Amino acid sequence: MAFEQFDMFSFFGMDTPEEEKKEKKKEEKKITVTIPDAVNLSDDDEDEESSEASEEETTKTESTKPAATPKKGVKVGTDKVKLPITVYARSFVTTIETLAEETFNGLIKALYDTGFKTVANSDTQIIPGNDGTIFIKEPSISTDGSISLQIPKDKAVYVCDGLLQAEYKAEDFNGFDADEITVDMLMDKYVEVNPSYEGLEINYDPKAGIGVPVYGDDVKTVKLPADVIIGGNKVTLSPDDFPSTNEVTAQDIYKVYVPVELPKGMDVYVAKLGDDYVLDYKIGKAKAVVNLKRDSILINKDAKTEKAEEKYRLPFTLVATASDQRLTATSEMFGGKEKVTQDDILNLLAAPHTDLDPELIGFKIYSGKDRHYSFVYSKGEPRKLVVSATSGKKG
Repeated sequence: MAFEQFDMFSFFGMDTPEEEKKEKKKEEKKITVTIPDAVNLSDDDEDEESSEASEEETTKTESTKPAATPKKGVKVGTDKVKLPITVYARSFVTTIETLAEETFNGLIKALYDTGFKTVANSDTQIIPGNDGTIFIKEPSISTDGSISLQIPKDKAVYVCDGLLQAEYKAEDFNGFDADEITVDMLMDKYVEVNPSYEGLEINYDPKAGIGVPVYGDDVKTVKLPADVIIGGNKVTLSPDDFPSTNEVTAQDIYKVYVPVELPKGMDVYVAKLGDDYVLDYKIGKAKAVVNLKRDSILINKDAKTEKAEEKYRLPFTLVATASDQRLTATSEMFGGKEKVTQDDILNLLAAPHTDLDPELIGFKIYSGKDRHYSFVYSKGEPRKLVVSATSGKKG
């Protein structure tokens, strides 16, 4: 796909804040943003669109839960979009001139197909702006790190921040079965190649297979000079840019570098990303588009948000806290399995044991009913699993 460089100030017919400064100084203050070629889903895509429409109709028929009725003044996915439209997000700015379906649903699909996959995440919100603008608010709440990725066979999931993306398949997580791979493991992989995201968590949508980094706390002021990422582009702010102060707020930065009005009720803030600052959006009381249809860009429509099943590689030392008895758990004890789950272990310990099973006698506490169990696994060598049991009965 071809890319072009776009000067936001020239596009909107605006001068830099201090017109009396020399031309060189003006050039330093302009932002250049990368905009893909305008999206145009032409007649060649009609068969694909028709197939997706049929699929969406099937899903709609099978669903028994009606779509929520939007509040007054709130846009819905089927509402028309006036073109051309410029889309603003913390990590990209792009203009779309044509759409096969001139609705918010069509806009979502076009952005996804162009490479801005964050819109597939169901927690990404779309906020209509003024004068041909749309604002995107990426998720602000992270996902429990123990949640399963549920990567479909022969498909990939992504961590996306604008066009900065990384793709992962189940085989990229060496030594782990597909049902063991967690959100935390996904973020760890991403940080390996993008260290500036160290310490951040992500919001992961298993149906879309899209993880979006969740930025940190609000930085009240930025001391100049400083690097700030605006719309995916790094801009160096200097005291000359703001002659009346040496510290600026998110609102100060926005007024100078983003020449469009925010939607009513929306605001901006500055977050930290590694050594840089990022200008991000707050949805506040702004009205986001509801009932968006994302079916055609989901990779696992049947996925549910659930924790990954923890498995333990054999052999390991099994330790009972009640008796401090230990035994070596081997593959032979579990029918040849290489890994076992907590249920596998409890089933073994709950089986009837006699004096002929001296190693297991000390674990008889785990065969009772109404018990709560906890497991602590040490992956270091030698591997060890400590299991505890407490009574679940009251009194």
